Amino acid sequence: TSSQTWYVLSQIHRLAGDLDAAHQAIRSALAEDSAAQRYWTEYCDVGASYHARGATDQALTIYREVTRALPD
Repeated sequence: TSSQTWYVLSQIHRLAGDLDAAHQAIRSALAEDSAAQRYWTEYCDVGASYHARGATDQALTIYREVTRALPD
């Protein structure tokens, strides 16, 4: 599916260090299938990568969005 392709692209971009492209890709996957737990996990991984780079504003934005979407 298209959402699966976006998910895999996000992983590839994140591992290559292109966090902006990873962020865009995982947001596209979530727009198509927001019920997929692994997409939210990848989104958190993108946030953690931003955090590791010192981009705390981007990381906090992602973490807040995830906790709103998955409060439990």
